[in-house]
Amino acid sequence: MVDELTKRQVSLISKEGGVDPHVWLDPVIFRQEVEIIRDTLIEIDPQNAPAYLANATYLIDSLNELDQRFREGLRSCVKHDVVVSHDAFGYLAREYGFSIIPISGISPDEEPSPKDLARITDLVRAKGLQYIFFETTVSPKLSETIAREVGATTLVLNPLESLTPHEIQSGEQYHSVMGKNLTNLRRALICQ
Repeated sequence: MVDELTKRQVSLISKEGGVDPHVWLDPVIFRQEVEIIRDTLIEIDPQNAPAYLANATYLIDSLNELDQRFREGLRSCVKHDVVVSHDAFGYLAREYGFSIIPISGISPDEEPSPKDLARITDLVRAKGLQYIFFETTVSPKLSETIAREVGATTLVLNPLESLTPHEIQSGEQYHSVMGKNLTNLRRALICQ
């Protein structure tokens, strides 16, 4: 199973040549990670196997349900591209059949060149995209600049790398944030 996960992960190479680490954004790969962790814990601590099995089953069931929500929610969409603030959503996009246009690379702090910004702005216009995604923990400045330039609106797409203090205080967690991501993706992709 580790080999299968590694093959899927290696297939998404960033534009800088590194492997995209954002595997948790794809519920299918995340489920595979849970299975690997479960099996490893059982192997090193067999006396607690029932607890590991029960906890993993609960999480796997919830990830299966999330996967189904994404499949159904993104099944029939008018658009097939989204602009994101950084290159964190490749696994999610590949799993559910859309493409991403990242403003920055794998690191959200990476600044694109003026030439890159112009290229992205031209792509947004050519594809008729109406939404530009940004993240809650990174400055939305570049997303807002592109949106203003093309007359688009900004939306949040959260890579779950870190939650804001407000999100934590509000009780946000993986499933609730991914649900909001799905809602915003459906809006941007114009899904039926």
